[in-house]
Order: sequence, then structure tokens, then C-alpha cells
Amino acid sequence: MSNWTARDCSLNIFGMIIWILFGTFALYVHNNLLPVIYIIFAVGVVIAHSYFYCARCFYYGKTCYIYGGILSKKLFKGRHEGPMDPDDAITASLWFLVAMFPVPFLLYYQDNLLIVIYTAIFLGWFYIHNNTACPKCDNRWCRLNKKGGK
Repeated sequence: MSNWTARDCSLNIFGMIIWILFGTFALYVHNNLLPVIYIIFAVGVVIAHSYFYCARCFYYGKTCYIYGGILSKKLFKGRHEGPMDPDDAITASLWFLVAMFPVPFLLYYQDNLLIVIYTAIFLGWFYIHNNTACPKCDNRWCRLNKKGGK
């Protein structure tokens, strides 16, 4: 039984997709190569997240807010459940890089409107994530988990 409703999962999945697609669009407005690099990087981060985080999560092989547990079971063998500082730091850093990737390029192109819209979208996704996924999550070692994060 999943802790998340279909609405929670849809908000998190579609929010992340909209965030990545808008970042891709914002880069495409000014350059043809950067959006391709961004999409490849974002997909790579999802796969890396599945290994570094989801393959050792409580939800490995189960439904979670972004279906990472199911994806990681299809791609990787399970790892020991619990915190691993290097893996957690790598995962957090990769998501930070995905979020920040378009910003320096948009600053270079001096496109302030796209910077504001893009920033609002990715911060909105993190807000939605924090309010729909984290309160219901049983992954006690996650630092974002207010029920028992370390």
C-alpha cells in the first residue's frame, strides 16, 4: 500500500517533468546544443538517483512519490537500506546541478524573464515535493524527513 495518493504522485512527476521541459525550452530559445545536453544530464541524474538513493530506500521495489522505488528495482540490485553520506551528498549535489544548470546560461543571454519563470517553476516543484512527499514518507534516514531524518 502506497502512502501517496495518485494526486501526490501526479503532482510530483508532472511537476518535475514541467520543470525539466521548461528549462529545456528556456535554453532552446537561445541555443540548439544546450537543451540536448540538459535533457541528457537530467535523465542521467534520474538514473543516478535511482542507484545512489532509491536502490537503498525503504521504498525499493515499491511505489513512491516519483516511482523511484519501482524504477530502481528494474535497473539495479537492492543495496543496504540506510544513510550513506557520500551517496546522499552525490544525489543532493546532482539535483542541485540539474536545478541550476540553465541559470548561468540564461544570465549570459540576459533573459531575466525566463530566469524568473524557470526559478519559480523549480522552486515550486521543491515546495510541492516538500509538502506532498516528505510528510508521508517512511524513509526515516532521509534528511528531508521530518518524522525521523538524521
